[in-house]
Amino acid sequence: AICRYAGKAMRLVEECDFMQFPNPDLAINNYLLSNYYLKTLSVPYLANKYQIIVENHLYDEDQLLIELNYAGFLLLLKQYDKTLSVMNNLKNKNKNTLDPYYEYYYSFNYSLALYFSGDLYLARKAVEKIQELIDAAFPTRTIYYQKHYDIVNQLLHEDSPYDSLISSQKAFTKVQESFLSADWNYFKTVYLFSDLQIWTQF
Repeated sequence: AICRYAGKAMRLVEECDFMQFPNPDLAINNYLLSNYYLKTLSVPYLANKYQIIVENHLYDEDQLLIELNYAGFLLLLKQYDKTLSVMNNLKNKNKNTLDPYYEYYYSFNYSLALYFSGDLYLARKAVEKIQELIDAAFPTRTIYYQKHYDIVNQLLHEDSPYDSLISSQKAFTKVQESFLSADWNYFKTVYLFSDLQIWTQF
């Protein structure tokens, strides 16, 4: 399903160049993510493209999601200090102005950045605080986000820390299959290129 939707995103950008996207960066974001899922471009190349977008555009809520994807690719490359720097810069930009919907994604991603940067204590404290955002951020999808949160919270509190984002992604997938409903897969495809980003597409 991921490859099917990723292919559609690629064709949208390649074949519909006459379209005027409200936010061109989001179209580019979708294109880059689709190449990631289809494994047609390398992670270092994609990270470099995200860096260009981030450095040359003004901040807004859509840009927040793009920068979180950039941080995600840095995590995949195990550039942990740089990842945390990106996340801290985002924190300074936010100034506590985000609504719960965007705050969930920032907070979740920030906890992962802390975790893989080696600060397990702060990472676990950060992820625990996300629980209170779920009902406010996703009133119509609470059950799915609650299950997503429960798995991630469990993984980050395990005795043996994961050594990379990929290893935690594999563990997430294994746990997910044991109790999440079939609706979860549909839910992920619907939001593939909007808000869940590469971090939560485990």
